[in-house]
Amino acid sequence: MSDDRTRAEIGALLAVYNAAADAVDLDRFVDCFTHDATFDFVNEGLCYSGTEQLRAMLAGSSRAGVHRTELLDVEGGAEQVRVSSRLTELRRDTGELFRTGTYDDTVRRDGDCWRFTSRRLTYELGRLDRPQEVAR
Repeated sequence: MSDDRTRAEIGALLAVYNAAADAVDLDRFVDCFTHDATFDFVNEGLCYSGTEQLRAMLAGSSRAGVHRTELLDVEGGAEQVRVSSRLTELRRDTGELFRTGTYDDTVRRDGDCWRFTSRRLTYELGRLDRPQEVAR
């Protein structure tokens, strides 16, 4: 288990990610990732690589949901950690449950902040609604 400060900093990264995704703030969103990061939607067989594909992924999203994430576990050292968290996504228009899933992430320290090097999202309820042509 990592220390409390690292856990708090990772929690802050998740909060920025959620806010940027919900606001479709492309610059803030891609700033959460390293330039060569990957985002794998396990159930869908899709993987986005690098900031340009991540930017296009968010730009093409439906904007239907609002992200809520619960940090479950942070394991690792001072420069890189493995992070597990739980996603609950609510419908923006009604507030009803939209999707749930789990994130398995690798996060690396980059100067004075943390960035995702990889995200793996496995949906337990709901489906992806992003354009497939962006993914490789």
